Amino acid sequence: MSEQVQVTLQETKSHLLQLGARAWLGDKVVITNAGKPYLDLLPMSIRFRRASLDG
Repeated sequence: MSEQVQVTLQETKSHLLQLGARAWLGDKVVITNAGKPYLDLLPMSIRFRRASLDG
């Protein structure tokens, strides 16, 4: 089951690898700034990944 995770910009700097892994596994990662949503951390689409691997 996917979860929504909210982290501050400062927390993101310390935990980017873990947050990236959570986004990759389907969790919605929302990065906040001054208590408001600022960015969504999303994995690349399968189509884009495949094209970049093919060269």
